[in-house]
Amino acid sequence: MGRDKPSRIEGTPRGLGLYRRQGREGFFYVKDWSHLAKEFPGAFERNGRFNEWIKRPDGTLIENLKEAKAYCYLRTGELEQRKLALTQPTIRYSSQDLEGISQTVASVWIKAWQRGANLQQLNLDLWRGFMEGLRDLGSIRAAGSDFKPFFELRSGDVLVSLHEEEQKLQRLIWDQGYRPPSDQISLIFMRFGSLVLEHIGKADERKEAGELQPSKPSLTHKSKTWEALLKAKESEDIAVGTMKGIANAVERLQRWASEKHLVKLPSSIDSEMVLEYRTFLQSESNLKISSAKKELKFLSSIFSCGTKHKILAENPFLNLPKDRQSTLRNQLATKKTIDYNNVISKEAGIDINRKMLCNGKGTKDPSYDVFILQAMTGARIQEIAGLRGCDFVTRRVGETIYHCIRITAWEQRGHGALGTRGGLKTVASDRFVPLPSCGKKLWERYADDNNQDAAFPQERPMTPGQGWGDRLQRRMRDKSKGFMTKSWRETIINNATNAGISYRAVEMLTGKTGDSSTTQYTSDDLVVMQQAVEINAEALQINEWLKESAPQTSESKQKTKA
Repeated sequence: MGRDKPSRIEGTPRGLGLYRRQGREGFFYVKDWSHLAKEFPGAFERNGRFNEWIKRPDGTLIENLKEAKAYCYLRTGELEQRKLALTQPTIRYSSQDLEGISQTVASVWIKAWQRGANLQQLNLDLWRGFMEGLRDLGSIRAAGSDFKPFFELRSGDVLVSLHEEEQKLQRLIWDQGYRPPSDQISLIFMRFGSLVLEHIGKADERKEAGELQPSKPSLTHKSKTWEALLKAKESEDIAVGTMKGIANAVERLQRWASEKHLVKLPSSIDSEMVLEYRTFLQSESNLKISSAKKELKFLSSIFSCGTKHKILAENPFLNLPKDRQSTLRNQLATKKTIDYNNVISKEAGIDINRKMLCNGKGTKDPSYDVFILQAMTGARIQEIAGLRGCDFVTRRVGETIYHCIRITAWEQRGHGALGTRGGLKTVASDRFVPLPSCGKKLWERYADDNNQDAAFPQERPMTPGQGWGDRLQRRMRDKSKGFMTKSWRETIINNATNAGISYRAVEMLTGKTGDSSTTQYTSDDLVVMQQAVEINAEALQINEWLKESAPQTSESKQKTKA
């Protein structure tokens, strides 16, 4: 190899394929997939040994590291898609899907062929003859013939082999994530040839007019795979839990579209199908009305992402006619009444507390303090479970000192909207919450200005799919059937508002966003917020809970036995 031996750039991920060569400018993409080339003959160019000088579409060298890394990520992604298409079972696509695949592949091919070149320098006659041959080859193959192409075109020093270009086109189809069987590849060749010929005809007219800039492909039925759509959504830093919900919604739609309409690609979903699917979700899917409505929002968001990233031409979930009956049924199903609510009564609170104090072995839950803090404050469970020692703080208003917890983002607990599972939900979630007077000893147990680590390390997420407090939440559901940790929020909101506390103070306390624009000028009112937590603690008799949970002395143990 000598001085031309590639050297990996420090700081770049291993396996990215980004290298430099001594004495040569720019960057190189180097990969050795010869083992796959042997397994799939003809599927990889240069027998699977990639050694590409990284250049822009206009042929200029890329000398910026960030731009070179982006190229390598894109190229590796294409090859991974090709590998997946070769190793996974083929998929039979509908005619709608095949049209979308043909248009997408034609658009990619045209852009790569023009490569920002001067229109007057493009040999349109050469490619017109070649595309006619490719289109005819597709019709021959579609008829069931095993004809092997040896058609070649020469223009000056340029020699184009139909067989080689056919292989390139197959690779391009695989690189986009499509896995059609051989007979459908022939149909794609036919349609692909026709679409490119249409583009060449328009380019010929512009060339005769003396224009220099080649026209962009005017194809409207863009299509990518569901995987590409999900990947684009993930790039927007969606919270892990939300992303999981979107993936489940996509999987359900994908399965329904395949079984009902035989379509496998998102571009084939139109507004009529969406209306039919909405009816299916609300009537036949066994989902609650609120869950069905949530899934439709998820699907609309991912299709909007597809249009924004130029993966899809339109979002069929937009501008659907309103389903007033469904809206009314959802309102009726979620309406809070005397008999249907999640407000925890004094008696229910005592019962839940005793269950948390005593498991199967007679010991209290290891995260009992998290449970108590949530009941006191109505905060979300991930907000309490992710507190640090330095988040137990004091604030002075006048002559009074308030013992508070500070709910804020930190290194291991960011904002959920920025991709952190179990993180803070909204901007209003970042706040100070005062504790009732009965919670002072609990506050003193954890307050430590120098402790920048989790106060409750046992509730730290152990896997990417977990959030802060997930295990405690599961244990509470197991011990109290039908109980939801969100009930503490509903309880403190009801107790405070029914006692005359202003709704804005309740919003500050619970971290909910206000509807009025004046809220941005309203500061936290610790005095009123303290009143709210005291009212809630008194209603639930949390002071009695703490007495029950206090360690017993030898004298009190003897009295208990007696």
